[in-house]
Amino acid sequence: MELTILDKQEKPLLSRLEIKAEITYQGPVPTTADVKKALASSLKADETLLVVKHIYPIYKNSKASVIAYHYINKDEMKRIEPAPKKAAAGKPAEKAVEKTAPKK
Repeated sequence: MELTILDKQEKPLLSRLEIKAEITYQGPVPTTADVKKALASSLKADETLLVVKHIYPIYKNSKASVIAYHYINKDEMKRIEPAPKKAAAGKPAEKAVEKTAPKK
């Protein structure tokens, strides 16, 4: 897998760097974990501060476009990024409080 960074944009209000890249691969589309490792080594960044948002494979071609974010620190990442769906699914749902009409 070959990774080429096309564009980097600093987003100071969101405390992150937006990265647009292109990957060339053989076989199936690489997983987000593989792309995250390649980005971390290319940017010389901490892998835990990277979030791969999208991998868009190009039809009938062994290339894909990638959109990823590199956050300044863990606290900012937790504040901005939504909780993973698996973690949210493990929590019990809050029960709605039923309102009853007052008795006369």
